[in-house]
Amino acid sequence: MLRFEYQVARFQRAMGDQRDAARSAIIQKILNADNPDEYIQTTVQTLISSARPGRLDDAVDILSECGPRLEQFVNEVLLQSMQIDDADEDFWYVLIRGIGKSTLPSARMFVRMLWPNSPDAAVEALGDIGGDESLKRLREVAAGDSPEFVRNLAAEIIEECFE
Repeated sequence: MLRFEYQVARFQRAMGDQRDAARSAIIQKILNADNPDEYIQTTVQTLISSARPGRLDDAVDILSECGPRLEQFVNEVLLQSMQIDDADEDFWYVLIRGIGKSTLPSARMFVRMLWPNSPDAAVEALGDIGGDESLKRLREVAAGDSPEFVRNLAAEIIEECFE
């Protein structure tokens, strides 16, 4: 796993075509791994623990391309055990946004289930998912009793994505 961690760190430093190739290699490793959960968690933890700008966006981008492996990760690791070492706000933000940007049929359900871990990420994920159900939930949040930041973010996403 140390070698893979190095590969993720190398991706962060790469530029241009090398960066694209490194990103693709990480995604392929996750998609083809016998145990993708370990690779997903290592990718996320390595990226969010760095101080590099764009690290969260990089993690979201990679997760969103992992399709069924991301779904498996959420099902097996999160929904069954809910025991993620070092799971902090950035971890939940990246995971929820990655789900929102994915094309998983279960994305809306996962966002709803993980909502308490990062409401702002969940609001943004609903904007990424789109559709009438997402719009309805965003309107409820914007008019509800969520923290002001989350209400304002929901209103902003409604304006940007649905109007």
